[in-house]
Amino acid sequence: MKFEAINLMKFIILLLLLYVSVHGAFDVDTPSASVHAMGCAVVAMPANPFALSSNPANIINNQANLAVSCRNFYNLPQINQIEINTNLQPLGYPVSLTLSRFGNKLYQEIAIGIGLAYQPISAMNFGFSLNFYSLSIENYGMDHTIGLNLGIAYRLFEQFHLGAKIANINRPVIGRTREKLPQYFRLGLFFTPLHPFTIAAEIFRDVRYTMDYRIGLSYKFDLPIIIRIGIRDDVNSYCFGFGMQLQSFNIDYAVKIHTMLGVSHLLSLIINI
Repeated sequence: MKFEAINLMKFIILLLLLYVSVHGAFDVDTPSASVHAMGCAVVAMPANPFALSSNPANIINNQANLAVSCRNFYNLPQINQIEINTNLQPLGYPVSLTLSRFGNKLYQEIAIGIGLAYQPISAMNFGFSLNFYSLSIENYGMDHTIGLNLGIAYRLFEQFHLGAKIANINRPVIGRTREKLPQYFRLGLFFTPLHPFTIAAEIFRDVRYTMDYRIGLSYKFDLPIIIRIGIRDDVNSYCFGFGMQLQSFNIDYAVKIHTMLGVSHLLSLIINI
């Protein structure tokens, strides 16, 4: 009985957070385990299978793959997010597609995204993405909207990369209350001071809230194992995880700890095509 009461309290708090910030499938970050384990400070990460969500300009650096990610929200069995992401290069042009679903039969968010990137000069990439959002609430109906995102990435030198993204620049709204989707800007760097060790740092600003500072660290062992740790300032959360990088596929796992809501688990599988 006590366990059910705690879960109910967490569920109510989570719904309040959803109302304030329209997260879930409309979240500003993919449910990827590797992304969250780096504190979501990945806007400048050049090789990121989930670049469609973090910075569409870096889609151009991805090899063809298929990825599936799953995130549980704070040990609530009825609240999960599942995302399927693929990177392709038809006719030599990089394209990324994603499908994300959050919620249950009472409350459900679905996001479908497509992104393209091009390289005007060897050190600079540009990219854009379109997201189709669908919100469904039982007894309240369904609504849809579209968001436009722009990204840029610049390689200062081989070990140092910069990146920036502007999201939902068309100011999309959804639902009967015309709730605004997150409109934000992110600027960051990705630095490899030593080959197995990387540092990622990012400034994130949602127009409705104060600045968020993010940082992520990773270290790759001689074995095909990589460990990661990340911290986010605004939500008072931190995350850590590990991954196994094999020739044909990668497996990543992360634990995200929120100071008030508790623990979330994230799992990702990436298959190289």
